[in-house]
Amino acid sequence: MRFSNKHLVVTGAASGLGLAIAKAAEAEGASIIAIDRAAAPFANSRICDITDEDQVRRALSALPRLDAVVNSAGIARRAKVDETEMADFDAVMAVNVRGAFLVSKYALPHLRVHGGAILHLSSGVATTGLKNRAAYTASKGAILSLTRNMALDYAADKVRVNCLCPGFVDTPLL
Repeated sequence: MRFSNKHLVVTGAASGLGLAIAKAAEAEGASIIAIDRAAAPFANSRICDITDEDQVRRALSALPRLDAVVNSAGIARRAKVDETEMADFDAVMAVNVRGAFLVSKYALPHLRVHGGAILHLSSGVATTGLKNRAAYTASKGAILSLTRNMALDYAADKVRVNCLCPGFVDTPLL
């Protein structure tokens, strides 16, 4: 099995792409640490608001080992810039960007011990845009830029940082 003896943190693991990724990795032998606002169907499921630094720190502090992180959690709001409420913009940026940042920040000390990987899920709209999705598109563009920067910053520590930009996938978010 490709992921035997590997320990993966997957955010957004209670539904959508996060759930699918976590299930596939588990089927390949990975030990999953599922992080979501709701309980995920894994033995090690941690309820955590990834926008809250203290919750993220606690969720990742006592891990015996960590080999990889998949930052999959995300939300969307449908509106143009002039129709977007600041609360909606802030919520999208908090989950999609701040959450990935915080989970990465507190996972990196574990990953730097023996190397590892971080995979951020962005979106194809990060490079193309999408009508009526101003906040979502901006957040996914930020993830793409964060990934590029992190890849440069942590390569010497043997931590690979990559970004996946999927197109439309039939999930509850869509």
